Amino acid sequence: MHQKGFIHRDIKGQNILLHSPPGSKRVVVKIADLGLIKVQKKPLQSTKITIAGTFPYMPPEMIMGNEDGQITADAKID
Repeated sequence: MHQKGFIHRDIKGQNILLHSPPGSKRVVVKIADLGLIKVQKKPLQSTKITIAGTFPYMPPEMIMGNEDGQITADAKID
């Protein structure tokens, strides 16, 4: 996801889905709730993003953002 230039901005337990296909012993992990996704022009590079997400799950960099409500971040913000 990050290699394709997507920053989710709201990763939390409720947005991680586990699925085991019938007859399979494997578990497929899926990320849900893509409403706050930021698409980067250049994947894996810093970009300016608006502060968004669910407060208890937000990284400190986002909580302590600028006065204009934006920060410069990369995919590590997830």
